[in-house]
Amino acid sequence: MLEKCEQPAWGRIVEDCKEKIEKKFPDYGNSWVDNFFFDWKSRLQGEVNEVEQLSDLSQEEKIAELEDVINICAMRITNLLKLRWDEVVAERLGI
Repeated sequence: MLEKCEQPAWGRIVEDCKEKIEKKFPDYGNSWVDNFFFDWKSRLQGEVNEVEQLSDLSQEEKIAELEDVINICAMRITNLLKLRWDEVVAERLGI
């Protein structure tokens, strides 16, 4: 018998990550949207460096740091998907 594929707690993770982005919106706005020149690698590395210190943090602080990593990845994926879509549209329009 095959085991059922266990999934992360996507519902909670997504809601918590969305909440975090909304809390930070007054400070950062939508500066990440269409920002293809942003140094994503450095930003993600900074978050990963913070995660490496997780052993010194409480469980809530660990979750908060990991949510920051997820949000950076989600923003980057969103921009890459949009870039790909823009390229498809441009190709179809011949521009």
